[in-house]
Amino acid sequence: MSNVRKSSSSSGVVSPTGSGVTGVSTRSVKISFANFDEHRKVPPFLNSPRSLEACERQGVLPEELMFRSLHSFFDKSVPEQVVQMRFDHYEARRHEKLSQVREEYRVILGEIVRPSATEGNATERSAVNSVKGEEEKLYENMRRSMEAMKRNMKEEVEQILLSEFKLQLMFEVMGATLGHLPQTLPPRPVVLKSLFNPAHTHPAGREGQGG
Repeated sequence: MSNVRKSSSSSGVVSPTGSGVTGVSTRSVKISFANFDEHRKVPPFLNSPRSLEACERQGVLPEELMFRSLHSFFDKSVPEQVVQMRFDHYEARRHEKLSQVREEYRVILGEIVRPSATEGNATERSAVNSVKGEEEKLYENMRRSMEAMKRNMKEEVEQILLSEFKLQLMFEVMGATLGHLPQTLPPRPVVLKSLFNPAHTHPAGREGQGG
């Protein structure tokens, strides 16, 4: 049985709490988020224009913001655990909606200045550009590092080739002086064979061929 009782006065005032006559019609009282009572039993739950506008902007009905007892979810066909889960889910969603609508209400009142779409897009573009700039800087640093590594490797290879070339020239000079290559010295480096004319032979070698 409902706890709502009608006043015996001619005004027909309804007491929202069932405790007696309020003396003022509930329709004449502005109910906004400033005096919102989530335990109110009878409508209107909200009736101020800006509060209703906040609900409309967020796609929320005022009754979705009202508290419901665990008993209101009772169903004989489902276990108590399911009833508890339904209650918990409803409460979580209700608090989430209430938070969103209250914030929207503050925006309407001018207490919160929400960035415009243009400002939001500008901020987003700035963030994207910042990320792109960091990526480009990273790629540029990587490119420079790779080029430096290539230069260092090239210089090292050139130094190795130069050293082998000098060693080969020394072999040639010793061979021309002694008439043959020293037996204790290593053979001509394979990597330098292309640097010399294949038809070129040592004088001592030509003499041996002529014999």
